[in-house]
Amino acid sequence: MNSPSGPQAPTPEPSPQAGLEPAEGLSMVWHSRFGAMRIEVIHGQPHVNGERIEPLPRPTVPQEAP
Repeated sequence: MNSPSGPQAPTPEPSPQAGLEPAEGLSMVWHSRFGAMRIEVIHGQPHVNGERIEPLPRPTVPQEAP
């Protein structure tokens, strides 16, 4: 018998971050139906695909009159 014993592990897929430069802060790749995008937090500021983004302002809720 020359067959290998035990289960065979599948070959790992290459990381989607393999060709990207390391980020200074938190970094991850998000896979959406539109493709992969890199999301980073650098010095507390959000970046998507290397470009800084501006967060949307929080909506104000009108106060009801008493």
